This record gives sequence, C-alpha cells and structure tokens, in this order.
Amino acid sequence: MSIRNPKKHVFLFSSLAVSLGLLASPLSLAQPLNLVQAWDLAKDADTQWLSLEMSFKSREEIKAQARAALLPKLSTSYSTAQVDTTTSASSVNQDYDGTSTNLSVSLSQPLLNLPAYHGYSASKIELSIIELERKAALQALKLRLAQAYFDVLSAQESKNLAVSEQKAIERQLDQTQQRFKVGLVSKTDVLEAQAAFDQTQVSLALSQNEITIARENLSIILGQTIEAVVDIDKKRVFEWELPTQEDWVNKVIEMNLGLTLAKHQLDQANLNYKSVKSSYWPTLEAVASYSDAEASSDTQSESIGLQANWVPFQGGGLVSKVRQAELNYKKAQQDVSGAEIRLRRDANNLYKTLETDVVRITAQKQATLSSESALEATQAGYEVGTRNVVDVLQAQRSVFRARKDLALAKYAYIINGLKAAELLGQLDVKKLEQVVGWLKQS
Repeated sequence: MSIRNPKKHVFLFSSLAVSLGLLASPLSLAQPLNLVQAWDLAKDADTQWLSLEMSFKSREEIKAQARAALLPKLSTSYSTAQVDTTTSASSVNQDYDGTSTNLSVSLSQPLLNLPAYHGYSASKIELSIIELERKAALQALKLRLAQAYFDVLSAQESKNLAVSEQKAIERQLDQTQQRFKVGLVSKTDVLEAQAAFDQTQVSLALSQNEITIARENLSIILGQTIEAVVDIDKKRVFEWELPTQEDWVNKVIEMNLGLTLAKHQLDQANLNYKSVKSSYWPTLEAVASYSDAEASSDTQSESIGLQANWVPFQGGGLVSKVRQAELNYKKAQQDVSGAEIRLRRDANNLYKTLETDVVRITAQKQATLSSESALEATQAGYEVGTRNVVDVLQAQRSVFRARKDLALAKYAYIINGLKAAELLGQLDVKKLEQVVGWLKQS
C-alpha cells in the first residue's frame, strides 16, 4: 500500500504566550493538535525529559575532570605568624621577636600516570554513552507522547461511539414504545429497550471519565491543557514499510541504541579494569617550586626536578579493587550477550505483531461490514415480527463494538510501528510526520 507524503503543520506561539505558559497557569489549546505539533510542545515542557537533560549535561563535565589529572597543577601557600624565638648555642645567643612570613609556589606536570590516562580514555567513552542515552531518552519521549496521544483518540472513539449507541437505542426505545401502544409488542420489549438505554448512560459516563484522564495525561507531557487531538483519517489506507523479518531483525541488532549502549559500557568497564590494574605502577611528575621565608633572616629557595611515587602495597585494598573491576568487566560482557538475546526476541515478536495487526485490521473491517449487514437484517426481521427487540439491541451493540475494535486496531498498528522505529533507533520527527500524513487534514 502506498503512503502519502504528510503535510507539515506549523504550530506557532508568540514569545509572550511562551512566557505566560512558563510563568502563569497552563494554556488551553482549543484547536485540535496533531502529533508533530504535540512534539514541538513536549520537548520543551516534559519535566521527565528536562530532568534527564540536566543530568546528561552534568555528567558531561566528567571529561574535563578526567583531563585535569593529566595537566599541570599549580599550588600556592602563604602564612604569617607572630613568633618569639630564643636560640642558644655554645658561642651564639640570638633572640627574635617579630613576624614570620612564608610564601611558596609549586608547579607539577604528570609524566607517567597510567590510572589517569585510562580514566581520561574512559571519560571519552562516557561522553558517547551520554549521547546514546540522550537519543534513547528523546525516542522514549516520542513514544510516550504518541501513546498518550492515541490514548486520547481511543477514549474519544469510545465516547463518540457511546453517544451514537445511545442515540440509536433511544430511537429504538421510542419505536418500541410506539409499537407497544398499538399492541404490536409486549411490555417486556419496552423494558428491555429501556434497560439498554440506561446502560448506555453508564457507558457514556465511563467514556467521559476515560477521555478526561487521557487528556490530563497528555497535558502533563505537553505542559499545557489540550481540548482535542486530530484523529486518523478512517478512510485512508496506511502501512508501515518493513523488509523481510530476517533482514529487519539483523538491522535491529546492528542499530539498536540499547545494544550499542551496552557495548560502550563494556568498553568503559574494560578501561576501568585497566586503570585499576595500572595503579600498581609508579607515577612520575616534573616538579618546580619556589619558596620565600622571612623571619630573623630572609631565605629563598628554588628547585626543579622529578618526583616519583610508588605504593606497592596498600593493605590488600588494591587487590580487592582489581578483583572488583574484573568482575564488573565480566558482568558487562554478560550484559551485552543478554541484551542481544532479548533484543532479537523482541524484534521478532514485534515484527510478528505488526503482521498480526495488518490481519486484524483487515478482519475487523470485514467484521464491521458483517455486523452492519446483520443489524439491517435483524431490524427487517423485527419489523415483520420474526425477531424481537433483544435481537435488535444485540445487533446494534455488535455494530458499535466492531467499529470501536477497528479503530483501536488501527491505533495499535500505528503505535507498534513507532515502537519498531524506536527498536531500530530511528524514531525521529520524520516518523511523526508520516503519522500526521495519515491524520485528517484541515
């Protein structure tokens, strides 16, 4: 089936409106909102995403901190004190009562520091991990938004059908009452019709509550109160394009963000293991210092040279840290293997689900047509006395149930297609625009 190019809708707000949206109570969007317009709002308003973004930016500072361990360090100190000293020697007696000052400056440059070097390499991998997590979080937000969007549509569909069913049964009730007055039906038929009408009141109340909850959930993501969203075009034929199952699964294994993230974490665990092991090695620094001490006399000193440090034994603590780092590395290896196994399973299941969705939609279309035909036949039979009012009411319920199930099947197919895009790491705005192309156009 062919897919039409989506029309892009531009949703503009003035800077004043944005300011009011941030500082005052949430704005109410009276006009129906499409999925791309909803995304434009969600990415700047969803508190869950904004919190993650601040966390990502905070973690990005790790590279500068790790690099600092490889760069020169400058330290200074200054002290002053009131002193009273008496020096006694065999031939010299010297007393000093006054102020003592001491100024020192030292500069050091690491020349050999393997733990710091491996730590810096690990920090660069951490930046890649952060970027992958950011992309995954944005895709999760798109999917969460789409799910909330179609939850509103599902609730709206339930309400619309509940209203239509109520009107249909109300007409049936009126007809039954008229037929009872002229003696064509019994009082039982009237009571059956009345009971069915009363049940529609309950269904309508439940559907209204459902749509209120769905709208509120979507409004939380958007940061603004919404009244309605654009529904899909029920007459439009749409289809997600997928390759063969084997090719698609292999592509998922290659491109999935979660699996790529696990592999990066494996590389990071390996570097952390090397960093801890290298702590056995000595460190070497180039050191330059200057000091100026003044009390009873003025003493200045300058030095430049190398300084080596080696701690071959740390009470067994380093051995324990090496074992711990090695176990973390082995755990990361198992995480990669397990993630690939689960991902292959999820990819196969989702592919089959999409195939089932297509069959479900086709079957549900036929079920809707069949139920409508059955209702017409039942109503004709009721007119000539071969069917009773209960048969008519049941046939009407079947029609509305079939229509609702068809709409829900289409919504599920769209959501599963977006999940497939997320599994591939390709749930971008273009996918949302594709869905907008399947919506009703104004």
